[in-house]
Amino acid sequence: MLLTGRYSLMSGEMKYQIPIIPLKTFNIQNGSYVEWTGNIMNPQLNITATERVRASVGEDGKTSRMVGFDVGIALSQRLENLGLAFTLSAPEDASVQDQLNAMSVEERGKLAVTMLVTGMYMAEGNSTGGFNVNNALNSFLQSEISNIAGKALDINVGMETVDDADSGGKRTDYNFQFAKRFWNNRFRIVVGGKVSTGSTVQQDETFIDNVSIEYRLDNSGTRYVKLFHDKNYESVLEGEIIETGVGIVLRKKMSHLGELFIFKSKKKK
Repeated sequence: MLLTGRYSLMSGEMKYQIPIIPLKTFNIQNGSYVEWTGNIMNPQLNITATERVRASVGEDGKTSRMVGFDVGIALSQRLENLGLAFTLSAPEDASVQDQLNAMSVEERGKLAVTMLVTGMYMAEGNSTGGFNVNNALNSFLQSEISNIAGKALDINVGMETVDDADSGGKRTDYNFQFAKRFWNNRFRIVVGGKVSTGSTVQQDETFIDNVSIEYRLDNSGTRYVKLFHDKNYESVLEGEIIETGVGIVLRKKMSHLGELFIFKSKKKK
Protein backbone atom coordinates (compact mmCIF):
# COMPACT_ATOMS: atom_id res chain seq x y z
CA MET A 1 0.00 0.00 0.00
CA LEU A 2 1.26 3.46 -0.92
CA LEU A 3 0.41 6.69 0.89
CA THR A 4 1.21 10.36 0.36
CA GLY A 5 0.58 13.00 3.01
CA ARG A 6 1.58 14.42 6.39
CA TYR A 7 0.14 13.82 9.87
CA SER A 8 0.92 16.84 12.07
CA LEU A 9 1.18 16.55 15.84
CA MET A 10 0.19 19.51 18.03
CA SER A 11 0.48 17.74 21.40
CA GLY A 12 0.63 14.33 23.01
CA GLU A 13 2.90 12.16 25.13
CA MET A 14 5.78 9.83 24.34
CA LYS A 15 7.11 7.23 26.77
CA TYR A 16 10.72 6.11 26.45
CA GLN A 17 13.01 3.85 28.45
CA ILE A 18 16.60 2.64 28.05
CA PRO A 19 18.74 0.60 30.48
CA ILE A 20 20.19 3.45 32.57
CA ILE A 21 17.20 5.82 32.32
CA PRO A 22 13.90 4.96 34.05
CA LEU A 23 10.63 5.16 32.13
CA LYS A 24 10.08 8.79 31.16
CA THR A 25 7.04 10.60 29.81
CA PHE A 26 7.91 13.36 27.35
CA ASN A 27 5.53 15.96 25.92
CA ILE A 28 5.44 16.03 22.10
CA GLN A 29 6.16 19.51 20.78
CA ASN A 30 3.84 21.33 18.39
CA GLY A 31 5.20 21.16 14.83
CA SER A 32 6.20 17.50 14.98
CA TYR A 33 4.93 15.33 12.15
CA VAL A 34 4.92 11.95 10.38
CA GLU A 35 5.10 12.18 6.58
CA TRP A 36 4.45 9.53 3.92
CA THR A 37 5.84 9.71 0.40
CA GLY A 38 5.22 6.13 -0.74
CA ASN A 39 5.55 2.98 1.37
CA ILE A 40 3.05 3.26 4.22
CA MET A 41 5.34 1.20 6.50
CA ASN A 42 8.33 3.52 6.08
CA PRO A 43 7.30 7.14 6.79
CA GLN A 44 9.58 10.11 7.45
CA LEU A 45 9.63 11.07 11.15
CA ASN A 46 10.22 14.51 12.61
CA ILE A 47 9.15 14.30 16.25
CA THR A 48 10.54 16.19 19.23
CA ALA A 49 9.38 15.45 22.77
CA THR A 50 10.71 17.12 25.93
CA GLU A 51 10.44 17.14 29.71
CA ARG A 52 10.97 20.19 31.93
CA VAL A 53 13.79 19.69 34.48
CA ARG A 54 15.03 22.32 36.94
CA ALA A 55 18.70 22.11 37.90
CA SER A 56 21.20 24.27 39.74
CA VAL A 57 23.69 26.24 37.63
CA GLY A 58 26.60 28.25 38.98
CA GLU A 59 30.05 29.54 38.21
CA ASP A 60 33.09 29.75 40.46
CA GLY A 61 32.78 32.74 42.76
CA LYS A 62 29.14 33.38 41.89
CA THR A 63 25.86 32.43 43.55
CA SER A 64 24.17 29.43 41.97
CA ARG A 65 20.70 29.73 40.48
CA MET A 66 17.94 27.35 39.38
CA VAL A 67 17.44 27.08 35.63
CA GLY A 68 14.61 25.41 33.74
CA PHE A 69 15.82 22.97 31.06
CA ASP A 70 13.87 21.27 28.29
CA VAL A 71 15.49 17.85 28.00
CA GLY A 72 14.16 15.21 25.65
CA ILE A 73 14.52 13.16 22.50
CA ALA A 74 14.22 13.88 18.78
CA LEU A 75 13.21 11.27 16.19
CA SER A 76 14.28 11.81 12.59
CA GLN A 77 14.85 10.01 9.27
CA ARG A 78 12.68 7.18 8.02
CA LEU A 79 11.22 4.50 10.26
CA GLU A 80 13.39 1.72 8.79
CA ASN A 81 16.53 3.76 9.52
CA LEU A 82 15.34 5.65 12.58
CA GLY A 83 17.50 8.49 13.90
CA LEU A 84 17.43 9.18 17.64
CA ALA A 85 19.09 12.11 19.40
CA PHE A 86 18.90 13.52 22.94
CA THR A 87 18.20 17.23 23.12
CA LEU A 88 18.82 19.89 25.76
CA SER A 89 17.93 23.58 25.84
CA ALA A 90 17.43 26.38 28.37
CA PRO A 91 14.80 28.63 26.74
CA GLU A 92 14.41 30.90 29.79
CA ASP A 93 18.12 31.54 30.45
CA ALA A 94 20.06 33.23 27.64
CA SER A 95 23.46 32.72 29.29
CA VAL A 96 23.07 28.94 29.65
CA GLN A 97 21.51 28.68 26.20
CA ASP A 98 24.57 30.41 24.72
CA GLN A 99 26.76 27.78 26.41
CA LEU A 100 24.64 25.00 24.91
CA ASN A 101 24.71 26.60 21.45
CA ALA A 102 28.52 26.64 21.57
CA MET A 103 28.60 22.87 22.14
CA SER A 104 28.47 20.17 19.50
CA VAL A 105 25.35 18.06 19.04
CA GLU A 106 27.17 15.12 20.66
CA GLU A 107 28.16 17.17 23.73
CA ARG A 108 24.60 18.40 24.24
CA GLY A 109 23.34 14.84 23.86
CA LYS A 110 25.67 13.58 26.59
CA LEU A 111 24.57 16.40 28.92
CA ALA A 112 20.93 15.55 28.20
CA VAL A 113 21.39 11.87 29.10
CA THR A 114 23.33 12.83 32.24
CA MET A 115 20.49 15.13 33.31
CA LEU A 116 17.92 12.39 32.73
CA VAL A 117 19.98 10.03 34.91
CA THR A 118 21.05 12.38 37.72
CA GLY A 119 18.82 15.46 37.46
CA MET A 120 21.96 17.64 37.46
CA TYR A 121 23.47 20.01 34.87
CA MET A 122 26.99 18.63 34.60
CA ALA A 123 28.55 20.86 31.96
CA GLU A 124 32.26 21.63 32.12
CA GLY A 125 32.85 24.63 34.40
CA ASN A 126 29.51 24.41 36.20
CA SER A 127 29.83 24.22 39.99
CA THR A 128 27.26 24.50 42.75
CA GLY A 129 27.88 24.65 46.46
CA GLY A 130 31.50 23.55 46.25
CA PHE A 131 30.77 20.61 43.91
CA ASN A 132 32.92 20.70 40.80
CA VAL A 133 31.47 18.47 38.09
CA ASN A 134 34.90 17.82 36.60
CA ASN A 135 35.42 14.79 38.82
CA ALA A 136 35.54 11.02 38.72
CA LEU A 137 31.74 10.66 38.78
CA ASN A 138 31.31 12.86 35.72
CA SER A 139 34.13 11.10 33.86
CA PHE A 140 32.63 7.70 34.54
CA LEU A 141 29.15 8.78 33.51
CA GLN A 142 30.39 10.34 30.29
CA SER A 143 32.34 7.25 29.28
CA GLU A 144 29.34 5.01 29.88
CA ILE A 145 26.93 7.39 28.16
CA SER A 146 29.13 7.21 25.06
CA ASN A 147 28.39 3.47 24.98
CA ILE A 148 24.75 3.75 26.03
CA ALA A 149 23.58 1.21 23.50
CA GLY A 150 26.41 -1.21 24.25
CA LYS A 151 27.16 -3.42 27.22
CA ALA A 152 24.75 -3.64 30.13
CA LEU A 153 25.44 -1.46 33.16
CA ASP A 154 23.49 -1.22 36.43
CA ILE A 155 23.28 2.33 37.77
CA ASN A 156 21.48 3.49 40.91
CA VAL A 157 21.29 7.18 41.76
CA GLY A 158 19.59 8.64 44.84
CA MET A 159 19.25 12.06 46.46
CA GLU A 160 18.74 13.11 50.08
CA THR A 161 18.53 16.58 51.67
CA VAL A 162 20.05 16.80 55.17
CA ASP A 163 19.79 19.58 57.79
CA ASP A 164 23.08 20.34 59.53
CA ALA A 165 22.17 21.23 63.13
CA ASP A 166 25.66 22.54 63.96
CA SER A 167 25.91 25.12 61.19
CA GLY A 168 22.22 25.70 60.60
CA GLY A 169 22.64 25.05 56.87
CA LYS A 170 21.54 22.33 54.50
CA ARG A 171 23.32 19.98 52.16
CA THR A 172 22.15 17.60 49.47
CA ASP A 173 23.74 14.15 49.19
CA TYR A 174 23.74 12.43 45.79
CA ASN A 175 24.34 8.70 46.26
CA PHE A 176 25.41 6.60 43.30
CA GLN A 177 26.33 3.00 42.62
CA PHE A 178 27.63 1.39 39.44
CA ALA A 179 27.75 -2.38 38.91
CA LYS A 180 29.40 -4.17 36.01
CA ARG A 181 29.63 -7.88 35.16
CA PHE A 182 32.48 -9.55 33.30
CA TRP A 183 33.56 -12.98 32.03
CA ASN A 184 30.12 -14.46 31.48
CA ASN A 185 28.86 -12.93 34.75
CA ARG A 186 31.53 -14.69 36.85
CA PHE A 187 32.99 -11.38 38.07
CA ARG A 188 30.94 -8.45 39.36
CA ILE A 189 32.49 -5.09 40.27
CA VAL A 190 30.50 -2.53 42.25
CA VAL A 191 31.62 1.07 42.78
CA GLY A 192 29.61 3.43 44.96
CA GLY A 193 29.94 6.75 46.67
CA LYS A 194 28.42 10.06 47.58
CA VAL A 195 28.64 13.59 46.20
CA SER A 196 27.40 16.43 48.42
CA THR A 197 26.38 19.97 47.57
CA GLY A 198 25.58 22.89 49.87
CA SER A 199 27.21 25.39 52.20
CA THR A 200 28.29 22.78 54.78
CA VAL A 201 30.18 20.51 52.38
CA GLN A 202 33.84 19.79 53.03
CA GLN A 203 36.05 20.56 50.06
CA ASP A 204 38.24 17.46 50.53
CA GLU A 205 35.46 14.87 50.46
CA THR A 206 36.07 11.77 48.34
CA PHE A 207 33.76 10.59 45.57
CA ILE A 208 34.40 6.83 45.69
CA ASP A 209 33.47 5.40 49.12
CA ASN A 210 32.59 1.77 48.44
CA VAL A 211 34.28 -0.75 46.14
CA SER A 212 33.64 -4.48 45.98
CA ILE A 213 34.60 -7.37 43.70
CA GLU A 214 32.57 -10.58 43.64
CA TYR A 215 33.55 -13.90 42.07
CA ARG A 216 30.88 -16.55 41.50
CA LEU A 217 31.91 -19.99 42.74
CA ASP A 218 29.15 -22.07 41.14
CA ASN A 219 26.96 -22.03 38.03
CA SER A 220 23.75 -21.65 40.06
CA GLY A 221 24.84 -18.26 41.41
CA THR A 222 24.40 -19.11 45.09
CA ARG A 223 27.98 -18.77 46.40
CA TYR A 224 30.40 -15.89 45.91
CA VAL A 225 33.76 -14.73 47.22
CA LYS A 226 33.73 -11.00 47.91
CA LEU A 227 36.52 -8.46 48.40
CA PHE A 228 35.25 -5.15 49.75
CA HIS A 229 36.23 -1.69 50.96
CA ASP A 230 33.38 0.27 52.57
CA LYS A 231 33.33 3.69 54.18
CA ASN A 232 30.16 4.61 56.06
CA TYR A 233 29.01 7.23 58.55
CA GLU A 234 27.35 5.28 61.37
CA SER A 235 26.37 7.92 63.91
CA VAL A 236 27.50 11.09 65.69
CA LEU A 237 29.30 9.03 68.37
CA GLU A 238 30.95 6.45 66.14
CA GLY A 239 31.57 8.79 63.22
CA GLU A 240 33.15 7.43 60.05
CA ILE A 241 33.84 3.69 59.91
CA ILE A 242 36.04 2.08 57.24
CA GLU A 243 35.89 -1.67 56.66
CA THR A 244 38.14 -3.66 54.34
CA GLY A 245 38.11 -7.44 54.04
CA VAL A 246 37.03 -10.61 52.29
CA GLY A 247 33.99 -12.77 52.82
CA ILE A 248 31.69 -15.48 51.49
CA VAL A 249 28.33 -14.39 50.10
CA LEU A 250 25.43 -16.88 50.00
CA ARG A 251 22.40 -16.09 47.86
CA LYS A 252 19.45 -18.41 47.57
CA LYS A 253 15.67 -18.31 47.34
CA MET A 254 14.19 -20.19 50.27
CA SER A 255 11.07 -20.73 52.35
CA HIS A 256 12.90 -21.67 55.57
CA LEU A 257 16.23 -20.59 57.08
CA GLY A 258 17.57 -24.16 57.03
CA GLU A 259 17.36 -24.24 53.23
CA LEU A 260 20.17 -21.67 53.09
CA PHE A 261 22.71 -24.42 53.85
CA ILE A 262 21.36 -26.99 51.37
CA PHE A 263 23.01 -26.55 47.98
CA LYS A 264 22.31 -29.96 46.44
CA SER A 265 19.07 -31.85 46.22
CA LYS A 266 18.92 -35.21 47.94
CA LYS A 267 19.11 -38.22 45.68
CA LYS A 268 16.09 -40.45 45.64
CA LYS A 269 16.75 -43.99 46.84
